[in-house]
Amino acid sequence: MSPTNVLIMIHGIIPSSEPLDHAAEYNNFFQSLVALEPQLSGLFAGPPITVEWGHELPNSNNLEDHRRLTRAQNFINEKTKYSSLQRDNHPNNSVINDRGNLVNRGLRLAIAGLRENLFITGMGDVIFYASADGEKAIRREVYNTILDKLQAYENDIDVRLHLVGHSLGVTLCHDFLYGLFASRHQSGFLREHQGSPDAEAKYELWHEKATNGELTLGSMTSTASQIAILAMRKQGMVDMLASHDKLKASDIGITGANPVKWQLFYDIDDVLAYGTRGLYDNPDAIREIQVDNNDNILTVHTSYWKNPVVIQETAQLLLENSR
Repeated sequence: MSPTNVLIMIHGIIPSSEPLDHAAEYNNFFQSLVALEPQLSGLFAGPPITVEWGHELPNSNNLEDHRRLTRAQNFINEKTKYSSLQRDNHPNNSVINDRGNLVNRGLRLAIAGLRENLFITGMGDVIFYASADGEKAIRREVYNTILDKLQAYENDIDVRLHLVGHSLGVTLCHDFLYGLFASRHQSGFLREHQGSPDAEAKYELWHEKATNGELTLGSMTSTASQIAILAMRKQGMVDMLASHDKLKASDIGITGANPVKWQLFYDIDDVLAYGTRGLYDNPDAIREIQVDNNDNILTVHTSYWKNPVVIQETAQLLLENSR
């Protein structure tokens, strides 16, 4: 019997001040994969499961929990960005008249651009997810979306998950798999009741299927991983890493070495992308590839979906692990 291959795509941080979704980005990426490897069009059980989390969506009135991030970050940015400080004539606000040379002034502008256009509107998402409230809200949205779509395959006995995650989406993919493939008590989603009773029951079912070998990790593609930062959000992880113990790849479904199961991509000019492979105990099953998106420090982080190396290597990884 042929395996049931399921493709899941999860976006990362959203350094945007406007409501948006990732429908076009997801579709263009998948169509680029199929254009390189036409066999992929018939290998998956259904269309890709695409996830939208955090921030406002266009033409939507849904402003629950994480959907308010856009407005909160816009307010913070407006009140704290340097141009606002320069315009504030209150006697308790003092700024320096910048008379530095052109090089130093240009560097300051670049740093201000990063701080205002990437860190508050981007890393703000990471900080929110690292909080108890944010983790629960975002996991509830992401897991519910995936579990609802997976319900169609609950009776299949060879389901293979193929995940593509960017930025914070890498950690979301990782955490989703961890709860399925690690021991049950390690699943924060279940232990801390982060989902609805219905969602937790579905997650429990898939954990059982993973335990019974009916669910496996087909492959994982990660771009601009931030696991190196987010590994430090739990005391247990800090204790393990402080003892120089590596993370267990088997806890996210990676066993054996052939073929490679997990590919990671990073651009060295991307200040929000970190090496990840060296943190895990099965380096033979994990491949890490440096790519060159562009030289614009404000857009390099969001350009992986169009990178030809990412597309080519992802297409090959999916082919190797879906048959």
